[in-house]
Amino acid sequence: MTRGSGSEETGSPEAGSPQLVTWAVRVTGIAARGAAARAHGHDPGTPVAMSRRTPDGGRLAWQLTPPGTGAGPAPFLLDRGDTPHPSGSALPVLPLVSLTASHPDPGAARAELAALGVRWPGEPVTAGPTGLPAFLAGRHGRVAFGRGAVAV
Repeated sequence: MTRGSGSEETGSPEAGSPQLVTWAVRVTGIAARGAAARAHGHDPGTPVAMSRRTPDGGRLAWQLTPPGTGAGPAPFLLDRGDTPHPSGSALPVLPLVSLTASHPDPGAARAELAALGVRWPGEPVTAGPTGLPAFLAGRHGRVAFGRGAVAV
């Protein structure tokens, strides 16, 4: 999920720049994964069932925990069950090149990730303002999102 930033939303001086505000981790057995996280000190929230129709009339269904339940870069959990991932269709793909995270208390942010059983896909969480800079490979080069990200 992204949004335009500005001091009213994030306290960032980078008004108008896109910000990555959360991310998802695909899991199997979302209720058990949530219970395990709570036992380790992080409550990811109660899973919510959702669905939508595809353009060809099919149905995609999934469960997810509410985004933004953590204090740092903790993701929300997403369980697709038996529903195929939409990227298996002919949708365009933007590969993730890198994802980094910063937080005023990197130890607390790392503890949330550990409670969720998530291995951070990038460099370890570093100290600094809360942020999730990401770089995607676009057809015209890299696309940057997030505090401190610059177009390359």
